[in-house]
Amino acid sequence: SSDKVSVRKGNDVVVEDLILDGHRSDNEEINGNYSGAVFLQQCHRYLFRRVTARDYHGDGFSFQICDDIRFENCQSLGNANLGFHPGSGSQRPVFRDCVGDGNSQGLFFCWGVTDGRVEGGQFCDNTDYGMSIGHRDTDNRICGANFTGNHKTGLRFREPLHGYRGGHRNTIEQCGFADNGFAEDGVAIDVRGLTHDTTIRGCHFDGLAGQARQRIGIRIGKQALRTEMAGNQFDGLTDDVIDLSSK
Repeated sequence: SSDKVSVRKGNDVVVEDLILDGHRSDNEEINGNYSGAVFLQQCHRYLFRRVTARDYHGDGFSFQICDDIRFENCQSLGNANLGFHPGSGSQRPVFRDCVGDGNSQGLFFCWGVTDGRVEGGQFCDNTDYGMSIGHRDTDNRICGANFTGNHKTGLRFREPLHGYRGGHRNTIEQCGFADNGFAEDGVAIDVRGLTHDTTIRGCHFDGLAGQARQRIGIRIGKQALRTEMAGNQFDGLTDDVIDLSSK
């Protein structure tokens, strides 16, 4: 059976210097809401340092209804589903210098994840998105991360069911985007649905790097409101910004 760490209702724990190999080809797929190479439920104030979750037939790191979970120099590599999965209602997660490569999504903000921080790291070569933010994921900050070679989109804001459930007041800054979106429209950041008060600043969108498949820097959907952009650099793209929103 695959190796994993599973903990319920324990607090104030440090986990460090581990490699968890899931032997994906020898195991059936399992939903990340219930398990993962690392899975936490109703646990708080965990620190993961230099932990690698790889080749699991599900999520690499999944935590549900957990507050103040921190990851430092952790890697989620080649897992079947989500690399890092801050689950429903988790508050203040921190991802510092982490790598989420070769999963379906590098980092997936689930429902109601707020006040999180991504500092540095990379989310590359994922078969769907490098990162996605959506249903009531508010007040998160993504800074200094790199997004390269993600098949559908570098970073996608999902379409919420209702406006009040949107991914509002999130900030993306000083991030790099290259060669993303080649399986769809070549978009680096896609702001969809009723998403309000997004800030994108100081980011670099490179349309020449890799196989030059990233064609659009930022695409803002019709229903999005108050998307602020400042100090971004665009090189070699077909369209730097496509803004479909009503002014």
